[in-house]
Amino acid sequence: MERIINKIAAHSDKLVQLVGSVRFDLPEGSIHICKKGSVKETYQTADCSFRTTEAVLASLIDGILDPMSAVITGKIFFAGDVMVALKLKELFS
Repeated sequence: MERIINKIAAHSDKLVQLVGSVRFDLPEGSIHICKKGSVKETYQTADCSFRTTEAVLASLIDGILDPMSAVITGKIFFAGDVMVALKLKELFS
């Protein structure tokens, strides 16, 4: 889990541009990104949440998997603010 958090935190320049908070719910636990860009391993209410696996999230972060394709193929599920969800692609590009 720490490896994924560090991968996300490496995009700190883009994380601070988030218009809302994001939570990734993984089988191993939850990762929360607040509007100011801090990344924590915690379950907190977020504007948009994503449910997936650590492997899929790593592929998204590395740019191997397109977020829209992941949603369409059922590799990732989201709930909440659609505008925040659409920013996911920009976040890790």
